[in-house]
Amino acid sequence: MKHILKVSKPKLITTCALLCLFFAATLSSQAQISLSLKQTTVGEALKSIQRQGEYHFFYDDNLADLQIAEIQVKNKSLKETLDTLLSGKNVSYTIEDNVVYFSTKKTETPKADPQAGKLTVTGKVVDENGEPLIGVSVVAKGTAFGTSTDLEGNYLLTGLSANSQLQFSYIGYLMQTLTVGNRTVVDVTLTEDAKQ
Repeated sequence: MKHILKVSKPKLITTCALLCLFFAATLSSQAQISLSLKQTTVGEALKSIQRQGEYHFFYDDNLADLQIAEIQVKNKSLKETLDTLLSGKNVSYTIEDNVVYFSTKKTETPKADPQAGKLTVTGKVVDENGEPLIGVSVVAKGTAFGTSTDLEGNYLLTGLSANSQLQFSYIGYLMQTLTVGNRTVVDVTLTEDAKQ
């Protein structure tokens, strides 16, 4: 006895549409990337990658300005391309769907260096609700030492003294300045700027 599966026309159209969306999403996530660049920056390389697929990148200016002598990849996945691009750059990334978040790799636990009298300071910057703030500028006042917070709101600065003053600034929030003292962990809560 033969069994014939009958599918109504609206259901058939819906099923076909869903299958098309599934295959399109699968192909998009497996898009192959090719790059051939010399004497460029990470920022320019990421723009080239972005033109080859539906990718969105979140990174700070320090990462964008990192120099790349040369990068050659052909028909590679996004992960393989980023691994090649960021090799030896002390940068990590997280991919969520087609969105890529970049951050500076964490180093070992910070500690004071008694011989040099210099401190390594780390900490976390959050808003008034305790949510981490990404990309907050953290600068040692009056020096060239500076960084920005990563995806979890964490930062790390080296070469500081007990007298160093850290300035925390972020668009839409009030700037805050704190003296390091003998601390190696300085956590900060930024307050929204009511004027802005």
